Amino acid sequence: MKKSLNIILIILSVLILCLFSVNLIINEFIIPKKIQPLLINYIQSWTGKEPNIERISFSFLRGLRIENISIFTPFLPNFPIRFSQIDLKFSYLPLIFKKEFIYGLRTTPIEKLNISLESYGFYSLVDKTLASKIFIYDLSLSLIKYIFPVLPLETIEGLCNPEINLEIASEGTIKMEVNSPIEKFHLRLYKQDISGTFTFSAKFKKLKEKPLEIIETNFIPQNINILFMPINQSINLSQGKIVFKEGTLNLDNLKITYLNELYEVFGKIESMFNHPKAEFKIKNKRINLEAKGSLSDKVLAIEKISLNLPHSDFKINGKIKDFKTGEIYLEGKLDTQDLEILPLRLPKFNLTSLLEIEAQATGELRNINMLNSLVKVKTKSLAIERFRLENLDIRIKTERGKLDAELKSDAYGGDLVIDIKDFILKDNFPFTANLIIEDLDLKKLNELSLRLERNLEGIFNGEFNCQGEMKKIRRISGEGWFEITNGLLWELPVLSKLNKFIEIPGIEKSVFKEAHANFIVKDEKINTEDLELLSKSIILRTKGSISFNGNLDLKLSMEIPKEVETSGILEQIQDILLKGAGKIIKEIQIKGTIKNPEYKIIPSVENIFQNILP
Repeated sequence: MKKSLNIILIILSVLILCLFSVNLIINEFIIPKKIQPLLINYIQSWTGKEPNIERISFSFLRGLRIENISIFTPFLPNFPIRFSQIDLKFSYLPLIFKKEFIYGLRTTPIEKLNISLESYGFYSLVDKTLASKIFIYDLSLSLIKYIFPVLPLETIEGLCNPEINLEIASEGTIKMEVNSPIEKFHLRLYKQDISGTFTFSAKFKKLKEKPLEIIETNFIPQNINILFMPINQSINLSQGKIVFKEGTLNLDNLKITYLNELYEVFGKIESMFNHPKAEFKIKNKRINLEAKGSLSDKVLAIEKISLNLPHSDFKINGKIKDFKTGEIYLEGKLDTQDLEILPLRLPKFNLTSLLEIEAQATGELRNINMLNSLVKVKTKSLAIERFRLENLDIRIKTERGKLDAELKSDAYGGDLVIDIKDFILKDNFPFTANLIIEDLDLKKLNELSLRLERNLEGIFNGEFNCQGEMKKIRRISGEGWFEITNGLLWELPVLSKLNKFIEIPGIEKSVFKEAHANFIVKDEKINTEDLELLSKSIILRTKGSISFNGNLDLKLSMEIPKEVETSGILEQIQDILLKGAGKIIKEIQIKGTIKNPEYKIIPSVENIFQNILP
């Protein structure tokens, strides 16, 4: 009995050893040799390139293990994905009875990339279709720069864990859906900086022997900041969705913040790759911008761009060929109080007016020297700071790189004309200009704008011709003249302080009715040799200069007109020339600044008598 039991144990041991040996042979040699070419052929059928597999082993308990495999994907044909180990487990009953290969897959991190994969799904041996779900962990977007070194990416960073649904049909059709939140995103491209968090999803399709096709993509921003580096301005995207589907790009209720203002953006671009048509709308509580256009045969047709503000509105239309030449038309009304609500950084100054604007431009829109344009601006009243112009009419014309401009306006009861010629739109922007003022009422100017505490009256006429360069505007040069008639000029700042300085009894009663001068502008100074102020009893002659900084370097002399009656000479000399200290004035030097002039008397008796003695 004992001997029989030993024999049975020996036989069982031999059988177990045989089964183990057979299992080992099957797992390590037969099945791997059968599976490896099938796996290689299958991977090659949809990648187009044979994978490299170092070793395949199999266990009924552990499943299939693939070691040191390199796969070339159709999306990255020149960049192999290398795994040190892939473990594949599957169910046997579906495989036996339904011929369905239900599996679960896990990989070690991809070599050098530190990315790991998990997947589960099934493969039908009947219709040869695959359906699987793939999870990718710790995918860094910095790999894009590594994989595609030719892309002009200065920086790309971010971390995502995409989820992929993959279907492969028997005829080779591949369908794929990708969904992934992306965190710590940072992209720097062409000096633009984009950073933040968003969710990306996409659907792809690839037919056999055809390129990959994008069916639909979704971009959902949670907090995206776009910084435009040259102007240091940023836009923030916080809500909404950007969807691309069937050739149409949709912007669905995007929330954009710019210069602390929140805007809603809607729009779409249809047929993006074949004669696209676009419509957009940007609005908030005070701004409504709409745009509509199309692109066909390299011609961009702007059907409408309209901007509506609380008190202003604009319309633009036109067409552009080859993104170079074209014609643009603009018309509208601008209330300058609306400038404060526009998302623009404008100089801060007090400007009030309702402007009627018309503009057109034709030629090469990207080359100012080949662009012809005409701008017309009209307004009934324009106030800049304290100064006001009425019935303003401005015309600006550019042609062949030169600009001509003309401004006409009513100014304080008179007329103002500014004519700019040959303003060359390059280098330092040289120009010539002519300014004409006719019949300007100094009393109105003082009451409405200057608001001096002193009286100021007179009718002003003058002209100034000049030339210079805009980039060196302080080096402007030119010449001109002016005259004032029917005036009351003693209360000008320099003259009123002069009276207090020289203390000549009676001089404050001298009313200067007229003034005139010729002047030259050069070396940042206004120079004159013949400035005269005339009253019935005395003439003040001035020569010298006033700098652009307001510094004075003048010499003033006094003269009694020949028309003064001889019988009154001595009395007038006593009243006008002699002061308590007995000084007789020849000339007064004026230094200092316009606001704070400084006076110095040069005594003499000769000059003032030579014009009144026979």
